[in-house]
Amino acid sequence: MDSTTIIAWIGVITGSIGTITGVSALVWDYYKWKSSGPKLQVEVIPGMAMHTPQLPLTNERLLWIRVVNSGTAKTTLTTLSFSFFPAEPNKKLTKPNATEHFLVTHPMPGRLPHVLEPGEQWDGFANQDNHLEELARTGYLYAQVYHSMGLGTRHPQELRSPMSS
Repeated sequence: MDSTTIIAWIGVITGSIGTITGVSALVWDYYKWKSSGPKLQVEVIPGMAMHTPQLPLTNERLLWIRVVNSGTAKTTLTTLSFSFFPAEPNKKLTKPNATEHFLVTHPMPGRLPHVLEPGEQWDGFANQDNHLEELARTGYLYAQVYHSMGLGTRHPQELRSPMSS
């Protein structure tokens, strides 16, 4: 082997190592980008009642909205709303159009806006009235939580419960 062939082989080996390292770094950065940030998990529990030692138990039913940030960054919860869809939204083919929207301006006792740190939980309550229950029975009712680091996080909710029947 002459010196030109040896230098060519060294170039092939180092070029291959550089290509593999560069592609690996790009894949790793993409993974970090996709897995970082806030990840909100929304849960809605219907049929709750507010009870305090000072106030007697009433027949008024509430929706308990629980939001947990299981991500790596904090975010600010800004708005809580409900959206009604008469037919099941097909997210892959068409953008669903909600026929009714409800904003919950003061979710008792949770206040909005609220900074939600990683690993933290936020709790809010909204009135569970007959209109919301009827919408949940006749179509698809989604609770949506909007935050400062992205779009809304949806949670489909059926508002029927043993307490409200």
